[in-house]
Parts: sequence; structure tokens; C-alpha cells
Amino acid sequence: MRFVNHYLGGDRFRVMATTVKGFSITLENQDVSISLKSVSQKNEKDYPENYDFNTTVETQKQPVIRVEFRASFLARIGHKNAIDYVLRLVNREFFTSYLIKISEIHLATDVQGYNFHELDRQRFRTRKSTTKLHEERNETDSFYFRGKKFTGFSYGQGDDMIRVYNKTVEITKNPDKAFIKMFAWEKNPNYNPDKEVWRIEAQYRRAKLKTMYDDKNGLLDGFENVLEAIPSLWKRALDSFTLIDLTEEIALEHFLGWSRNALGYKEPLLTDTVRHRIHRADVHPLWVAISSWNFSIGSTIKILTAPITGAFQWVSNSIKSLLSTLLKYSGDLS
Repeated sequence: MRFVNHYLGGDRFRVMATTVKGFSITLENQDVSISLKSVSQKNEKDYPENYDFNTTVETQKQPVIRVEFRASFLARIGHKNAIDYVLRLVNREFFTSYLIKISEIHLATDVQGYNFHELDRQRFRTRKSTTKLHEERNETDSFYFRGKKFTGFSYGQGDDMIRVYNKTVEITKNPDKAFIKMFAWEKNPNYNPDKEVWRIEAQYRRAKLKTMYDDKNGLLDGFENVLEAIPSLWKRALDSFTLIDLTEEIALEHFLGWSRNALGYKEPLLTDTVRHRIHRADVHPLWVAISSWNFSIGSTIKILTAPITGAFQWVSNSIKSLLSTLLKYSGDLS
């Protein structure tokens, strides 16, 4: 792709036509990618005669700047410093007044000492597993292999999902992602380079974030609200997709769909048996160990659902029915 080099202050960027839908150009370097949208600048000659400039005009709330941080940048300086860097650049070069929204956020932790495998799918308690057979594969579940080696799985959809994958294997396949070893793993005195590292990663997108509410931060629609609610978002991810402490024997029985009775004969597992086992199981010690975010336990997040049109009509008809009944038996209500 063709590009030109350009300096903004002391920062060098490659400027090129963007592939991001809805935006015109992209500025990128090793730290961030900034996409810009064309904005028309109108003056008085562009408006009809006698135009009332005090009129409120409804406009589509579309972002004019889209910023994506490199994972290596976040690992190197932290998300707060990375955000401050971009805000200073935007204030200096583009705008001094603006509204920020978070379109997507990823939260992750890396663990050693526990190696996930295919049977661990039977050890996850999800919201869907309380209403569907746990052994049935959900359409949104994915499993990953490299050759015959199991490398991870995911639950959920793009707006609200969790991934568990072998980070060591990913780095072997993509050496450019090895920065995490230098910036994080090797600084941990408990890190063992001879053992594999697994990553547990939660992903939320704006479509889901703006329906979330917690008592401390309110509706997670604003930029600051989402950042303050990171511990709560992490807690929700682990509560929504919970690793439970099932023995390998029980997990295998759930996978196969049968168990052996006292005489050694196969018996099919009843749906209620599987459901009760999952419901009664304790949370796995690994999930307990990673339950805090920077030593902070978040609050419970609630999901707000907007009433559908039918619900408004039902309420309207109910009120009319109530008034009709009151008028019939009580006469004038004034």
C-alpha cells in the first residue's frame, strides 16, 4: 500500500488511504492507528436566505476519528498512558472539544500451571448451559487446533465473548507477538520459560457495553464510565463463563453422554443429572485466583433491555382498561 511519511509534533506516522469503512485516511505507526473522516465545513453562504441559525439540527452521531492501539504499545506503557498520549495528540493537532466512545475493549490475563484441553469445555458453566443440554454444542462455541494439538476455544459472540487460547503456541506461529514475554512474563519471578502460557481474554463491543449498568459507574455508555468499570467487566466475564471444579471422570462422562453403573454396564446420563452436577460444582481454583483485576473486585453488572413496541402497546391498553373500569364504578375521577 502506498503511503507518505508525516510528522505530527515529534511523532512520525505513515499516511495512507484507509481500508476502514466510513473513513478517508489512516495515520499509523508502531503504537497506534488513527483513521480520519472528512467533515464538511459550511459557512453562511451555504445556507438559504433568512436561515435561522438558532435552529437545532439533528445530525447522525458518527465518529470522525477512530483510534486503535497496538497491543505492544499497551503492554509497554499501560492503557492509561496510551490514552493520555492519544488525547494530547488529538488536542494538539485536531480538536480541543469532543466526545469519546469506546467501540471495543479487550481484557486479558495470562496463566501458567494449568493446561486447558478439550474436556474443559465440559467444565464451563455458562448462562446457556442452564437452559440447554451442557453436552450440546452451541453455535457460537469454537475450538482451535494446530495440527492435532488443542490450542483453545471461545464462547459467545463478537459483542460479548471470552477466549481461552495457548499464547505460547500463538507466539511460536507469530513471532511478532513475542513482545509480551519481554514486557510482562519475564518480569514475573514465577514465570517458567519451559511451561506453556494460556491466555483468558474477554471481549466487549459498544453494542453490548451501552446496555450495561453497574451501581458504582452507572450506564457504561461513556468513556470514563467504561474505564472505571474494568474490574466489573472482568468480573462479569468470569461469572458468565465460569470454569467449575469437575473431576476428569465426570467431565469425560459428560463428553461421552453415558456412565457405567455398579455392574460395569453403560447407562445414558440424564439431562437433569448433568444439570445438577454443573449447578452444584464449585468454582475452579484457577477462576478464584484470577477473579480480581489489579487487586480490585468489581461490582455486579446489570443488563438493561429496552421495551419492545408490543410492550408499550400492552401498557397503554392496560391503562385504558383500568381507567374504563374506574369510570364505570366510580364515576367522574376529577
